[in-house]
Amino acid sequence: MPKKRWGFHVGKGVLLKGVLGIGTPLIAVILWDMFLSAKASITVSQPLRLILELAIFAAAITSLYAAGKHSLAVSFALLYILHHIMLFSGYNKCTF
Repeated sequence: MPKKRWGFHVGKGVLLKGVLGIGTPLIAVILWDMFLSAKASITVSQPLRLILELAIFAAAITSLYAAGKHSLAVSFALLYILHHIMLFSGYNKCTF
């Protein structure tokens, strides 16, 4: 079975490698900073925030799975779901 790759290892063109290797993570960082961080410059409604967060995490999980890291992708997805179950159930207080 051939090794699956993602990011810099996909495609033959330098442009595609750059977009997938640098561009995609950079877009995720910019979106997170603008809309989802604690000091976000643009405030969005809770449903839109959830949609943006889900899109970013789904892209990360899909990328891990496409890269052949199936166990890591499934673990990451389960932790994301557990986080939201705890968040929406009111268990969001940190006790450190």
